Amino acid sequence: YSFISDAARYLVCDDSTQQQGDNHNLLEKAMGILDSEYTLPPTITELARRIGTNETSLKQGFRKELNTTIHQYITQQRMTKAAELLSAEIYTISHIAHEVGYSNHGHFSAAFKKEFGCTPSKYLA
Repeated sequence: YSFISDAARYLVCDDSTQQQGDNHNLLEKAMGILDSEYTLPPTITELARRIGTNETSLKQGFRKELNTTIHQYITQQRMTKAAELLSAEIYTISHIAHEVGYSNHGHFSAAFKKEFGCTPSKYLA
């Protein structure tokens, strides 16, 4: 009985560890896609399909592992890139907004202010 109990415990723990590793790999794939396609990101449905999982698991993974939503993650990626472009002082704010996936300058400025606490024009001042 002791042997069977130990074996069962080993199998359950091993399966749990394997599942966590699989979830981590799927999350890494999703982040890789979003990092490279942040200007025109896939829908959550499309992203889930591309990495081989379902929407619910994908959303839960972002919430549990990264403490954020997929939408917030995309916004953070866009704002990080926008800050880099602003720091280069080469492009206009409108150009940068377009480069990071915003067709509306006002929406970009609002998102930037929410992320950094100041408008893009005040960012470098």
